[in-house]
Amino acid sequence: ACCKDELGRPLNPLGRTGVRGRGSLGKYGANHAADMIPSYYNPSNDTFYYLTIRRRDTREVACAGGMIDPGDQAKLAKQATNVVTQTSKNAATRELNEEAITEEGAAVLAEALADPNKTIVIAAGVVDDARNTDFAFMVSTAFLATMDKQTAMKIMLQKENDEVLDVAWRSLWEIKHDTIGVFASHMSFFKIAERKMQELKNADRLPGMMPSLKRSITFSPNDMMLPDDMKRFKMDSAPVDSPSTRFHNIRMHASYPFARR
Repeated sequence: ACCKDELGRPLNPLGRTGVRGRGSLGKYGANHAADMIPSYYNPSNDTFYYLTIRRRDTREVACAGGMIDPGDQAKLAKQATNVVTQTSKNAATRELNEEAITEEGAAVLAEALADPNKTIVIAAGVVDDARNTDFAFMVSTAFLATMDKQTAMKIMLQKENDEVLDVAWRSLWEIKHDTIGVFASHMSFFKIAERKMQELKNADRLPGMMPSLKRSITFSPNDMMLPDDMKRFKMDSAPVDSPSTRFHNIRMHASYPFARR
């Protein structure tokens, strides 16, 4: 619960803004929003990409998302954390479908994210927003949705609509260097998403990513799977029956599987 002034009006937890009333926000106190950031990793250039929109009103790059319906907002304060998260996730997904992708794309996305572990909360709380006033403020929950590149390319994107000028997969570099800029606090969401994607990549947990192949491989004298490079190997410097040339048990540590050059 936030603090209130002498008239019982909720105060902005981030401090005074100099703007009184509720401004352009829908109500006094917390105004809840939810944002969804679909993402994929492109191994060919070692880069993460995020599905972004360009807002029609400000022309800035942004996450796809929007306000949670008034009826759901009234329930949030009374709900358990897991229910609040699900309510926000449903709102974020709905806004993403309306703003950024086609009906066919929505079906592909729903199938890709059927596993709940592929969508995680990366930020939640009061955000710095130009619409905030002393008595009304934005509270946002940002979700990161991970998928492989092949699935991402199957998601049909909208070209434009009443709220959006364009929809595109952008890297963090492209987002940072956009000539117009990034909407509200969304730059911080994209930076958090980049850090999380790097963590998942380092842990071999990104969808579609080949796991680390570091392992021990044992070959025996009867093993016929030796690559040509090993078959051509000669131990000219040691007698044939010396211990160093007896292939009773050759242990090899490899970071990658053997491949013919």
